[in-house]
Amino acid sequence: RAPKVKLRVLGVRDHRIRIAVRSDERAAVRLSLRRSGRTVARARTTLRARRVRVLRLKVPRGARRLALTLRAADPAGNVRALRRTVRLPRR
Repeated sequence: RAPKVKLRVLGVRDHRIRIAVRSDERAAVRLSLRRSGRTVARARTTLRARRVRVLRLKVPRGARRLALTLRAADPAGNVRALRRTVRLPRR
């Protein structure tokens, strides 16, 4: 069974987006932000079971809408993927 993953966008400040991720089991996570089909930021981390990890990614200036993709894989190789659209406020 693939890991159950929860994803929450905490906000944007100083061109950095904060994303909280948690999983019900240990998992390796890859996260990418895309704008108009081009990858503008990436992050990788390992999640511990039932612990929240906050990732910070740099957001390009002028970005209004970004596609967020998360891929979590457990040690057995089961994979879960999530997609979200992130809308950023005008500054």
